[in-house]
Amino acid sequence: MKSISAELPGGPGQITQKALALQESMQLQQQIESLIAQDSLSAQDSIALEKMVGRLQKLTIQK
Repeated sequence: MKSISAELPGGPGQITQKALALQESMQLQQQIESLIAQDSLSAQDSIALEKMVGRLQKLTIQK
């Protein structure tokens, strides 16, 4: 019988990394949605939004 980790591509470390990336993606999406829901954005909000979208794109590409 093979162990589960032997059957998983990349092993448990990669699974943990993917889970953390997914968690970060979800948090970023919530923050982005919160900013977009505002009537207007300050310059600081716009910069933060741009950074969050960029990070979310990087996380999406890593999948």
